[in-house]
This record gives sequence, structure tokens and C-alpha cells, in this order.
Amino acid sequence: DLVYSNLTWRLPNLVARRPEGEVRLALRSHTGTQDFQIDFRSSIDPHAVTPALEEEKQKKGFDYFSFETPPMVEGRVWGRWRERERTGFRASVAATNFTFRAQQVDGFSAGVSFANGFFSMTNAVVRRPEGEAKVDTLGYDTRTRRLYLTNAVCRLEPAAVAKAIGPKTAHSLEAYQFLEPPLARVNGWVQAG
Repeated sequence: DLVYSNLTWRLPNLVARRPEGEVRLALRSHTGTQDFQIDFRSSIDPHAVTPALEEEKQKKGFDYFSFETPPMVEGRVWGRWRERERTGFRASVAATNFTFRAQQVDGFSAGVSFANGFFSMTNAVVRRPEGEAKVDTLGYDTRTRRLYLTNAVCRLEPAAVAKAIGPKTAHSLEAYQFLEPPLARVNGWVQAG
């Protein structure tokens, strides 16, 4: 369906299908202000969007993931065409049976959002065979490069967590071994670079 009235284009029922699933979109765009809003619900492999990304750093981030079953992602993107700094999004994400940096994840769910240079994740839960991690709020300020954690509680294998963070962190924790995953609680912020 395509509707145009009051200087606004509407495509309320746009559907794209791939072998593993589909994405449903509802687009609204104002021709005067160039403001747009896209509501979406997706069950496709996120790797399908990498050709649309401009920066190699963004594309590389997708390479860390490998999905057996595509995640369910439902949310909204908004902004102004040709003014990327005004773009924001919010979504709910649920995924099962995938790997991140070759570390098995049995389940993940969270609310995610990005606006004004600040990424946040709320009510995040990561499940693995040995336990789970929960975070009330994780935030990352792209301008100051600070990572904020509120009420993070984790009982996961430290080696797996370190490998998921990155090779330097994994190397620094290689000498430590645990009979069972320790309980860790974290609140605060850390400079991320």
C-alpha cells in the first residue's frame, strides 16, 4: 500500500522475505521536513543488512555473531533524511542459539536504543549452560567513550566472558581458573578507550 496526503508518504505494509524469515516495515516520511519513521519487525539474519552499512567498523561488528536461528527484532527507527546525526532507534531483541566471538550463547533478550550519540540496553539477560548474566541498564556514550553499568549480576565462566570482550582481555585472564563460575556484581562506569 502507498498513500500520500498532507505532505506525508506512507507505506504501511512493506514486506521483504528471505529464506530464513521476513521483515515487515511501516514507513512514514514527511516531504517538507524530511523527517521519517520506520516501524519494523524482523526475523531475518542481521548479516543481510551489512551491504547497506557504510563503515567497515560497523560491518566488522556483525562478523562477531553467528546465528543458527535469526533473532526476533521489533522496533522503530526515526530521523531526518540526509542528517545521520538525527537518527535514533529503539527495539526489543530476542535471540537463541548463537555465538558471539565464538562463545556459545543459549539465549539473549534486551531492549536496545540509540539517540544523540548514546547507546543503551535495558533488562538484558544472557544465558549460557553454566549460568546467566543480567544487567538492568548498560549505556555507552559514543562521545566520551564511557561504558556505564547499573545492577549487573553475572554467574558465567570468566574465560568465556573475557573471550567475548576481546583477545587482550582473554589473554590477561588466561592464568585464572575457577572450579565454578563466580558471582559478580558491577555498578559504575569505565573508560572504554
